[in-house]
Amino acid sequence: MTQLRKLLGDGDLRHLPDAVSVATVQYAVPISAADRELLGRILRTLDVPGGEPQLYAEVPVSEQTPSADAFRFLPARTAVVERAGNRLPNPLDLTGGDPEDLTRLPARLGHLADLAYELTDWPDTRFVVSVSRHPGVRGIWRAWRSAVDGSPVERRVCLAELSPGMRAWDITYDAQRALAEEDEETPQVETFWAGEPLPPYQRAALAGAALLWTPGPSGPVAG
Repeated sequence: MTQLRKLLGDGDLRHLPDAVSVATVQYAVPISAADRELLGRILRTLDVPGGEPQLYAEVPVSEQTPSADAFRFLPARTAVVERAGNRLPNPLDLTGGDPEDLTRLPARLGHLADLAYELTDWPDTRFVVSVSRHPGVRGIWRAWRSAVDGSPVERRVCLAELSPGMRAWDITYDAQRALAEEDEETPQVETFWAGEPLPPYQRAALAGAALLWTPGPSGPVAG
């Protein structure tokens, strides 16, 4: 997904449909019939010879959005959440402190002062700085994703709610680059427009995330 979003951010529409169709076949990830048709329409619009992406006939199609049941999302790393116990709300609202230094917790979270340097880190701050500079951003979150099968690997998942019509692909690409500069391997950045229905993965990530930034004193509630 990181590479596909990079292609979109670069404006490389010539190779994006090929990359998407090959990935859906390789990883057996179905897409909707409308999305499959869009892949071919992009190449036809660009007058690409053949007019079809690679492996187009083999692209799996389903109108059912894959669930997020294979993942667990937490507002901090698993070890921190376990140590904090019931002191740590989930989801966690970290807004109200210093947006340029997320380790400075708001006063209402004073009971978590001993965890201040473990609830967030510098890549979180870089993500906030990268995204919040765009007018129209409604909220910024970060969750830690792990597999429910017990795998010890955790992944940072960054999310941002944008006003309708904002160039989400550009903001995503900028955020990915900012995280990559902090040695974040294959940054996971999810952007979405306010009011749009969210698929299960994004809904699950938000439900277990830490809210890092809002434009005002109270944060929006993503749908």
